[in-house]
Amino acid sequence: MSAHTEAPTKARADIDRFRLRDLGAVRRLEKGTFGRHAFDGATFVYFAFSRSHRFLVARDRSEMIGYVVGRQSGWGRRKQGHIVSIAVRDDHRRHGLGATLLTEVLAQLRDAGVEEVVLEVGETNDSAIRLYQRFGFEVDRTLPNFYGPGEHALRMVLTASSESPTHRPE
Repeated sequence: MSAHTEAPTKARADIDRFRLRDLGAVRRLEKGTFGRHAFDGATFVYFAFSRSHRFLVARDRSEMIGYVVGRQSGWGRRKQGHIVSIAVRDDHRRHGLGATLLTEVLAQLRDAGVEEVVLEVGETNDSAIRLYQRFGFEVDRTLPNFYGPGEHALRMVLTASSESPTHRPE
């Protein structure tokens, strides 16, 4: 599994590890993006201090404008990754920032020996599905009522054999 390091030319952000000072901005973005499905602050603090999680934020100057959380599991022979959450502020969407965040977290998971990455995405979130497909993620199955009654998700999987060799962030 390889993550491409080319950054989209349109994205203007620095990618860095989450810091506690980012918590308020991350929570606001999470709540604005995911509404009633948003993680709470304690969950993000857990992500920040857990050795199995990769919690990255994107900053435009000093302002937090996006984040991604990836998780590594399967400490034995086969390691699996999970994209737990990814969000970009509305005023910074469609500039390649989501692709940049995804590229960075996939690279960190790959460096940790992860062989397969999974994620869940709302079945009607077409822009996110297209982003993941550009990276080589493939739909594995539908998860009925994943987000609540009538709110289905797609489980998508990225393996070394399904990766897109021609990934283009935008």
